[in-house]
Amino acid sequence: MCYSRIRAVGCVLGVAAGLLCFSPASRGSIAAIELDPAHPREGDRITITTHVEIKSTCWAIRDSMACSILSDSTLAFDYFLVYADSADVCHPVLATFSVPCDFGALPAGRYRFTATEHHESATYPEPDVEFLDLWVTPGPAPTRVTTWGMIKSRYR
Repeated sequence: MCYSRIRAVGCVLGVAAGLLCFSPASRGSIAAIELDPAHPREGDRITITTHVEIKSTCWAIRDSMACSILSDSTLAFDYFLVYADSADVCHPVLATFSVPCDFGALPAGRYRFTATEHHESATYPEPDVEFLDLWVTPGPAPTRVTTWGMIKSRYR
């Protein structure tokens, strides 16, 4: 409980901050982008996973999500949030989901992965965007070819 004036101000600020964090405007965010393998080489199968958090019951994910190769050096993931106008009360929640995008084997070069959250909101009309720059190095990992003759010659 808030007993003194200073504590009362602190309590009011704390409650206000909590309401701002979990207001209907608190929709979702891109929590992390994960690259697998961490240091891809030419010939490796590349998967980029986007981890997303939704912080209010007033927001929902539309069915449309897309992983795509936009150009020779641009990879993308787009997802869409929609505000539930019929919701009387928005409850604070933390719902998470992860979407892997399998881009297969890419040629050597520099790439930019763009994860974009599109949403219908008059308060926040601009989409949220996160980037990941990655480099695919030339050639497969070097391996030494060993023949049975080489092994036998070692023990003679």
